[in-house]
Amino acid sequence: MVRPLTDDPDRRWIPGAVFLSDQDPPVPHTVTGAAPYRDDLLVEFAEITDRSGADLLKGTSFTIEAAERRDLDDDEFWPDDLVGCAAVDEAGTPIGVIEAVEFGAAQDRLVLRTDAGRFEVPFVDAIVPTIDLEARVVVLTPPAGLLDSP
Repeated sequence: MVRPLTDDPDRRWIPGAVFLSDQDPPVPHTVTGAAPYRDDLLVEFAEITDRSGADLLKGTSFTIEAAERRDLDDDEFWPDDLVGCAAVDEAGTPIGVIEAVEFGAAQDRLVLRTDAGRFEVPFVDAIVPTIDLEARVVVLTPPAGLLDSP
């Protein structure tokens, strides 16, 4: 079962399409079949031949080669472009580092690692007003209590 986070799942999740896993190093997986199931897709990969192999992929994210991606609008970002960015407050004081982007039904969240722990920050304009990919900096304006010890 795959939750497609794409602009065009009918065009992307087709037999022969190759996706890279989020493993290090990434592992290619070739789609042999895909069918809608509720809000997700039931996907068959050529490299996965049994249930135990499929179970090993639970929680895995898949991406396509960067060259295959569409051009983004100014206010859009690829999740992997945000990972590793420094998080600072509006004065430029370091807060932590973005470790991941979590996708949610209501809103996405930035996973932030600080000296105090790991936090999920709602990825909304009010809390994430500025992203400078060139400088690799994300400005945060967290409400009181959001970054208190977990």
